[in-house]
Amino acid sequence: MTIHCMKFRLLLVAFFVLVLNSVSSYGQIAQFDFPAASSLVVSVKDINVTVTDMALSAGTIETNITFGAYFPSEPYIEETAGWTAGTQATAKNFTFTITPSAGYVINITNISFRSYTTTAGPSVVGFAIGSTDIYSVNSPDSSLLTVNQSVSGQTNLSSAVIKIQGWLNGSRASSGGGVFRLDDVIISGTVTPIGITTTANGNWNNPATWIGGVVPTAADNVFINHAVTNVNDGIYPASAITRNTGKTTTIIAGASLSTGAFTYTADGTTIVNGTFQIETGGWATTTNSTNFVYGSAGTLNLNKS
Repeated sequence: MTIHCMKFRLLLVAFFVLVLNSVSSYGQIAQFDFPAASSLVVSVKDINVTVTDMALSAGTIETNITFGAYFPSEPYIEETAGWTAGTQATAKNFTFTITPSAGYVINITNISFRSYTTTAGPSVVGFAIGSTDIYSVNSPDSSLLTVNQSVSGQTNLSSAVIKIQGWLNGSRASSGGGVFRLDDVIISGTVTPIGITTTANGNWNNPATWIGGVVPTAADNVFINHAVTNVNDGIYPASAITRNTGKTTTIIAGASLSTGAFTYTADGTTIVNGTFQIETGGWATTTNSTNFVYGSAGTLNLNKS
């Protein structure tokens, strides 16, 4: 094998940089189980999000509570007093923030949790995402309440502040000075890439290769989850591929991108968790070696005859 272009060195410099190896995930975005250790830290989360610790809008959360048999699984967390607000918008709340990684958005489709309020605790509980109050339900006196509520309209979020609220609405007598216990908080939905994603193996310039039939331009973020080539197939002519500054091309683990006999210009970031292949007559060029980022399983193939 002969390498004809010194520019290939730029690819090798970045080979051992680690990156995430998943495009999107479906199901649980974040889950809090409130174990004895690190009680307020998220227990399970999507690989493409960060999640802050559980907090209170006012006061201090009591953790590692095992007294009683209020929930199917314990420990749980609780807060005493301060549940005196008369509206959901002003209610005291347990809260945390979910932030997607760069190039991704959050779509929330369901929120579930278990709660238990004492006689003097909040008479109604609910949840909000950001400043939008979404759901509320009367909370029974000293009895387990299971909330499992579908959510609509919370799509393409660049950040999601989740609030689980308690307040007084007159549904039963309460001073608001009692206890709100909480366990098993689950936020469900999807974490999806921003940009154009492959739907099948095929030629870069073939609309059938891409979801929605849209061939990406240099100004689009691209996620490659299949084997993508760049050849003249007699129907869709091949050409040089350019990725603009500020744009990201991600080759997922198990997927591949072949340059064909053309130039691939990486002015933006190309993340390789699968295979990047330079064919005979092909070139890969960039002005910055950090524009090529290789995951632990990423591979560079130079098919030069």
